[in-house]
Parts: sequence; C-alpha cells; structure tokens
Amino acid sequence: MAGPRVSFSWCMAARSFSGVARVPVLKHHRRSVARNSPRGGHWELGRIRWGGVAHASSSSSAHADFHDASKTFTSLNIHPAVTCGLKVLLETDKPTVIQASAIPDILSNSHTVIAAETGSGKTVAYMAPIFSQIVNQKRDDQASGRKPKWHERGVVVVICPNATLARQVAAVAAELAKAVGASDEGAKVNVDCFVAGVPPPTSPPDVMVTTPATLLGVSDWFGKQKNRQRFVRTMRVVVFDEADVLLSGGLQEDILTLLEWLRIDDKWKRQDEREEGKDREQDAASSSSSPSPPPSSPTDTYRLYDDDEEEDDDSSPAQQEQEVVSADDDVQSLKWRGPRTYVFAGATIPDRGKGSVAGMLRQRYPDAKWARGPRLHNILSERVNQRWINVADNDAAETALKDVLTSDGAFEAGRRTMVFAKTVKAAERVADCVRAAAVEANAHDAEIFVYTKNTHVSERFEMIQAFGERGGIFVCTDSASRGIDVKGGVQHVVQADFAQDAVSYLHRVGRTARAGASGSATSIVRPAEKVLADTLRAAVESGVAIEDSFSRNRQFAKKRKKYGDDHHMNLVRERVNESKPTASSST
Repeated sequence: MAGPRVSFSWCMAARSFSGVARVPVLKHHRRSVARNSPRGGHWELGRIRWGGVAHASSSSSAHADFHDASKTFTSLNIHPAVTCGLKVLLETDKPTVIQASAIPDILSNSHTVIAAETGSGKTVAYMAPIFSQIVNQKRDDQASGRKPKWHERGVVVVICPNATLARQVAAVAAELAKAVGASDEGAKVNVDCFVAGVPPPTSPPDVMVTTPATLLGVSDWFGKQKNRQRFVRTMRVVVFDEADVLLSGGLQEDILTLLEWLRIDDKWKRQDEREEGKDREQDAASSSSSPSPPPSSPTDTYRLYDDDEEEDDDSSPAQQEQEVVSADDDVQSLKWRGPRTYVFAGATIPDRGKGSVAGMLRQRYPDAKWARGPRLHNILSERVNQRWINVADNDAAETALKDVLTSDGAFEAGRRTMVFAKTVKAAERVADCVRAAAVEANAHDAEIFVYTKNTHVSERFEMIQAFGERGGIFVCTDSASRGIDVKGGVQHVVQADFAQDAVSYLHRVGRTARAGASGSATSIVRPAEKVLADTLRAAVESGVAIEDSFSRNRQFAKKRKKYGDDHHMNLVRERVNESKPTASSST
C-alpha cells in the first residue's frame, strides 16, 4: 500500500512545527535539558535559515566573502515577485558568490554546472532563476490572455539521489513559492515532490522534485509506455542535484538512461525545428523509414519502451511518436517554448581526467557554463576550528569521544552536534558510547538520534527536523553527510570514525560552518587512518583544495602501497606546497 502523500503544507509546517503534532519519539530519543553551568560563547551564530543560504551574524572576513556585496537579486534580473520572496526567505537581497555567478547563466538558458562548497547556497542558485522564468512566462500568458496546456508550459524536474534530499529540496522550493505568492498573487508557482511511496501529483506542477528510480517509473503515471516520451518532451529544465553522486556509483546507470532519453528527444526536436512549415504528423510520416538515433555509448543501451511492449509493437520510433501525437487534439501542445536546459550542482565535482565527473560533463556538454565557488574542495580554516586527535585503539577512541562531547558542552539544550561513524554497526556502537557519556555528564535526558541507511524513509525527514528544532546529538553514517541542511546550523562535527576518502571528509565537515557561519570539527584518528588523515590535514592547513593532494581513496591507497607511507606523504607535501597560492595569485 502506498504511503500517505507528502504535501508541501506539511513539509513547511514540519520545519517550524506549527499546525502539526509533535514528532513521535524515535529510537534512542530523549528530551534534552540544560546543563547547570552555561557554556561560554565560542561561535557567533546568527539566524541560519533552513536551506543554508541566509547570512549569519559573524562579521569576520570569512563571512565577507560569502555574499557578493556588489550585486542584488534585482541587478541579476530576477523577477520582482521572486526577488521579494527571496528577501523574505533569506532576509537579505544579496546573493551569495555562487548564486551571483550561476543565476545569469541559467536565466540565459545555458547548460550550467554549479560546483561550490557545502552551504554556499546552491539550491537557491538554480531555484531563483527557474522561478523567475516560470513567473515571467505566466505573466506573459496572463497579459496575452493565453492559457497554454501544461505540456506547452513544460515542467522543471529536479533529481536528487534519495527521497530525504528530495523532500528537503522540495521544501525549500515550497517555502520560496509561498513567499513569492504572498508578494504577488498572480505569481503562483506549484511545487511537488514525487518519491517512492507517494502517489503522483494529481495535477502537473511547475517544479517537480524526484529521485532517479521514481522518475524512470513515471510511465505508470501516464498509462501507456509510449506516453513516456510525452513526459520526457515536457521537461524544460532538468536539474541534477548532488551531481557527482548521480553520475557515479549505483545511480549512474539510471541517470545515463534518463540522459539518453533526453538526448534522443533533443535530436527529434532539432529535426522538427529544421522542418519549419510542416506540422508534427507530417514530420513523423516523412521520417518513418529513418533509423532511430543510436545510443551515445555502449553503456547507454536502454530502450525508450519496455521489451515486452516492443514485442507487441513492430512500428518504428517515428511511427510510435506519430501515434502519441495523434492522440492529442492539439499537436502544438507538445512544444514548450525555449530550449531544454541542464543544470548540474554539487559540492564535490572530481576533475581528474576524462573518466571523472567533470570530464564526463565537459564531453557531453562542451558548451556548458561553469560556476565555481571560491572554496570548492576546500575547508575554510577561518570558519572551521579543526582538531585532530590521534588514538591507539578503539577503547582510546571511545574515551576521546566522551571527552570531546563533555568538554564541548554537547549535552546542553539547543546545541547541535553530528557524530559520524563508518557503518551501521559502528553507528550503534558510537550511539552507546554517546549515551554513556550523557550519563557520566549527568545529562540523563539528552536527546540522541541515530540516522543510518536502515532508518525508515518516513522517519528520516522527521528526525532531521526534530534535530534542527530541539538540538541534540545526531549519530549518523555518511548517508547524512550530503545535502542535508539543519535548521539553526550544526555547531560541531565529530568524526568518531575517520572518513574513508577526501570526498566523504569534505561532505562531513561541510555540515558545519554553513552559510557564512562558524563551527568546529574534531577528527578522532586511529593508526590505520593516520596517513590519510595527515594528508588531508596538510592540505587543510595549507589552505589549498583537497583535490590537489589526491583524488579518490582507491588511488591514494594504490600510491601508498607502491611508495610506502613516508615517501608518499613527502610526495603529497610537495604537491600541497606547489598548490599553495602565491602572493600574486591571491591579489
């Protein structure tokens, strides 16, 4: 049985806990209480709005380079209604550096890669121009008295790696839509989240946030398999959030399948544009003997339609398309205005040759514009106070973890601390250690969350909301390291188990010091992790991009085995020294 539909009135309410019941008690939850003695202030945290894009109260130089003071959303040609909504949502009219860089490219319908550090405002970097385009189109239609069908308007599709991130991105979009609609009643933007266990939207939205598996199964929404291409044709903007995850690992096959659907449709659309003066049915009839476009690579050998349906239908792709078009009284409704735009966003876009994510994007989209954050693949040492604790074994690691939590005041009311473990089993072990530390600190009612890949999807979103609202200790695996934004900000990240590679390290530490705020990160390092930790530490303390030290953990392990620990560390230090910015390059 499908689960209850997640409406965005609920998502928005869940964030503020207004108008909904309290979050049910989850596993290992206890209510937090204040310690007897207040802790002195170490961070100057301001109002960190959910979504990781608002300004903080810190006046440090680190915060000064977070926003682009020379620009406003108005000067970037964002629609006035959307600008008003952004001011309400963000409490500022100043875009962040990455937003100021990416918005003009997306507004001009350029394929865009947004590569910027965690917490830099990437979601708003693509949502703001997309909303502006939607509102502009609706205003033009209202002025002309035109009422286009939804196929003609097109749909913006935002793809996230999992349902938790999809719900979070959709909630940000829904908040922005609410603020935009409040400033201008005629500028309504409909947002929906379509993930597993949730029924499809009852009416087509302007913006749909989804996951790869759900999107590939979208044919069930339309009935016949052939209508899948109708849906593909309606995608006017496709956003790939956390692009490096989507384009690698277990999700890569699904994304390549989708990209091939889009590539074939783009090719058909270009053929249509070359046949001006002819309607769609004539185009299809004249090209019925033409072969279908070949896959772009051996790995993209999927078919537009399922095999079982193709056994019952021997018609060519052009004839199948003709049938789809003929089913609609208005063939022009399949043609939404403007070119399709692709946006790829991520905090880590590995660029180590043609086989990397960056190399793949350059090959497939050579004309794409690249918007890079000033701190891409870099931990800003001025904002993140980092500690590195070397321990001899697991027992010493548990003792160190207890000491860190107690000395940091992690059990005080309202404090938010994330503790990372390497596996689900390790997370349970770490959670037991945290509970023991709470008892020793006389914080018997401390609230402790355990978030792993085994946490039920329906609980994940509620757990993140509860952590942001009430604070506590959030014990988790790397499943919580990407894209998750916590209301109020995370003051401290603790690596109870050190990250397995540089990318994981960046995303873990990136949960704190977001949106120009300050934070702390503590890494507990065992002997087997020391070489990797020392390598990362050398890069961090040198102020250079971590990717300049080495690429992926596999390659790091190979080089370590080949050269030995000491020799390889010397090589790394040489690369770090070579990568240090010179006086001339920093001016």
